[in-house]
Amino acid sequence: MDKLNLVDVKDLGIDLLKTSRIKLNDSFINRVLTQKEKDELSTKVNNNSKKQYIATVWCCKEAIFKLNLDNFNSYQNISILHDKNGKPYCDENKKIILSVSHEKNYTIAIAFLKK
Repeated sequence: MDKLNLVDVKDLGIDLLKTSRIKLNDSFINRVLTQKEKDELSTKVNNNSKKQYIATVWCCKEAIFKLNLDNFNSYQNISILHDKNGKPYCDENKKIILSVSHEKNYTIAIAFLKK
C-alpha cells in the first residue's frame, strides 16, 4: 500500500453511496463501466458482490470527478481496476490514490491526488 503524507496531497475528493441504489441492468452498467471494468464484474458470482463491485467503481469515479481534472469528466474516461490484493486503483493516472470502505448498505471512496 502506498504511504501518503498530507503534504504530498494536492487535492482530494470523496463520495458516499447507498449501495441499494445500484441497479444491475445493462443500460446502467454500460453507462458507468468501461470494458475493463465489465471484465472484472464478470468474475463476480452473485448479485450482492456485483452490486458491491459497481458501488466501489461508482464511488471511486465520483470521488475522482471531484478532483476537477480536465481529462476525467466521463465515466468512460476512467477505469477503476483492482490489484491482486483487491485494492482499487485508477488505471489512467497513477498519481490518484484510492481508499474505499463498505459498511452495511453504504460504500465510501476517497481519491487523493498526489503532487
